[in-house]
Amino acid sequence: MFLRTTGLFTMTLLELGIATAPSATAIVEPPTGSLSCGIAGTVVFRPALPDLPSRNAIRARAHYASVSACDASGVSGGRAVINDGDATLSMVFPAGADCANVGGAPSFAAAKPAITVKLTNMTVVNGRSSETTVATIRPTVTVLNTNGVWTFTGTIAQNKRGDAPFGGERFSATLAPKMTTAWSSCALHGVREVWTLPFDATLSSVTITP
Repeated sequence: MFLRTTGLFTMTLLELGIATAPSATAIVEPPTGSLSCGIAGTVVFRPALPDLPSRNAIRARAHYASVSACDASGVSGGRAVINDGDATLSMVFPAGADCANVGGAPSFAAAKPAITVKLTNMTVVNGRSSETTVATIRPTVTVLNTNGVWTFTGTIAQNKRGDAPFGGERFSATLAPKMTTAWSSCALHGVREVWTLPFDATLSSVTITP
């Protein structure tokens, strides 16, 4: 009698929806769709980019470039709305690179491009910021230098489960370097080398498209 009464009691609570706890965490679908963001940062050359053709290869790297001003209206899924993030990218300029051809020659290409982008949601409540990581992507890319604008293009890999963030979608990052006084002077042989070069946030972008 006790067991029967308990069973009836449990059924009543289930019907009321107050006796059971969820058996698993709600599934969050991976983010997919169209996304565009601005990107700003500084490329560091190691060794320095010279005014005359280099004898050795030169590595260029931007660490924690800021990703912001995102339009995520075309994105579905994800833990939160993407509005912020950062990116780390690198490439290698072969021997013969100098300030003039890296900043202007469309035929001078970089090799070994790599980029990692962390896309986040940044909120500020009562003066305190809170960051939620929505996706981290490492697309397979190529890089093209056209008149001093570097464009990384490629595809974001999908995993075997089919739930990679933006899996299978197209990726592009455009970096438009600022023609600083030092850079211009180096290209004209006024200074012997430059170590860093910022890129123009108003002309640089990160985009993801299905």
